[in-house]
Amino acid sequence: MNDINSAPLILASGSGNQTEFNPYPWFYSPLAISDKKHPIVNNIEAVKFDFANPIDTLKNSIKKTVLLSSSPYTKVEGTPLQLSLDIIEERPNPELYKDGPQPLAVLLEGKFSSVYENRIKPFPLENEIEHGKETKMLVISDGNVIKNEFSQGKPKPLGYDRYTGNTYGNKEFLMNAVNYMLDDTGLVDIRSKEVKLAFLNTEKIEDEKLKWQLINILLPLVFLGIFAIAFFAIRKRKYVK
Repeated sequence: MNDINSAPLILASGSGNQTEFNPYPWFYSPLAISDKKHPIVNNIEAVKFDFANPIDTLKNSIKKTVLLSSSPYTKVEGTPLQLSLDIIEERPNPELYKDGPQPLAVLLEGKFSSVYENRIKPFPLENEIEHGKETKMLVISDGNVIKNEFSQGKPKPLGYDRYTGNTYGNKEFLMNAVNYMLDDTGLVDIRSKEVKLAFLNTEKIEDEKLKWQLINILLPLVFLGIFAIAFFAIRKRKYVK
């Protein structure tokens, strides 16, 4: 799958101290996003994929929720496909990227059927179960979503690109998915909570600036002076008697 909304590919040029690392467009590393308010993907950064394929869903009783998908500017390509780094110098033709958003991560919820349902068994089975309990399953089209980068033999945080310094939402996506499937929705809600910042009214600040400066500076001094006068008056009366 080829997506214009993708992460860059960093290539080295030169040698020794003259080595330079430059980013190039690489449409085989799509940045998947979601427009849904599902707890798993709410308020997370784009999730980075590598050589992802679209997921086909079937009509059945299982509830399917597409959590992540490619951008509308996607081109689906068949496999096997031979790739060369020469394509980084080619400009994409927008007319070819019309396949629309493609599912890359799908959440399945419901009662799953056994693969041996309606099959002839070689021998009788006791307590045969053909349908499981209510459960959840997450299908992701690329195993690199959970892959860490390594530097000097040590793993980097999941989703961190050491060449560009960007941090993608892979870690948050997987943590939310695990918590959700374990029914630990409290952690998911806290992690995906929207924080709305209240900004100050700059025009009102300019108009009432002097008033609030006087209130915050002079008023405490007035109260402090009244308290000091009252304290000394009470102390003087007490000791005079």
